[in-house]
Amino acid sequence: MEKILLLHIETSGDMCSVCLTVNGEVIGQKNATKDRSHSKRLTLLIQELLTGCEVSLQDLSAIVLSKGPGSYTGLRVGSSVAKGLCYSLDIPIITLNTLTAIASRYRDRSTDTVIISMLLARKEEVYLQVLDGNLKIIQQTLPSQLSVGLLDPYLKSNTNRIVVCGNATELAKANLPEKLSIDYQTTQPTATDLTHLSLEMYKTQVYDDIAYFNLDYIKSPNITKSKKKNLTTPIVKK
Repeated sequence: MEKILLLHIETSGDMCSVCLTVNGEVIGQKNATKDRSHSKRLTLLIQELLTGCEVSLQDLSAIVLSKGPGSYTGLRVGSSVAKGLCYSLDIPIITLNTLTAIASRYRDRSTDTVIISMLLARKEEVYLQVLDGNLKIIQQTLPSQLSVGLLDPYLKSNTNRIVVCGNATELAKANLPEKLSIDYQTTQPTATDLTHLSLEMYKTQVYDDIAYFNLDYIKSPNITKSKKKNLTTPIVKK
């Protein structure tokens, strides 16, 4: 039997997370949440993970990357490390939308299920994706303001299960109607979310182009101007 060893990388949020699977089974994981220090921690976490699982980089079959939405800086860090490893090891890259990866925890293969995957964005806004129980996308990822009628377009007469998952569930509870029977699942994105789909994607060769794949930023980075005064002396033309 072929030994399929996949390294999964998640850097879209506060948590920097990596895990290893062999033929779909998780054999090790490492997480770090301190000050979003993804650029400092990611390569160290990978090294610690490989050492702890007694495997080398050369053993990897592919790398699986969470491609957002999420933190602009975090996604760039994860992408850079993943690309560098794939180039140097000559192995494929598999990319997964972060919201789809979270929703995959709750897949039940029923078309009567609605899964609303949400991540906190800015202020009262969330990144949102709607899927059915087969993980067929009903609504592509978009930024959204939560409101009482938000779910109405996605609910059908035969909808028998509604799951709201991600790190925005508390905000959702405050805005979505209480009369609906909703299964709220509060979770932060981690590398293990990617493992529910990565093996079948590897086997069917659903690879991305290492050089040209796009991250799902959804929004441009929130860049603020420095409040520090310019200490240089302006040049005055005579």
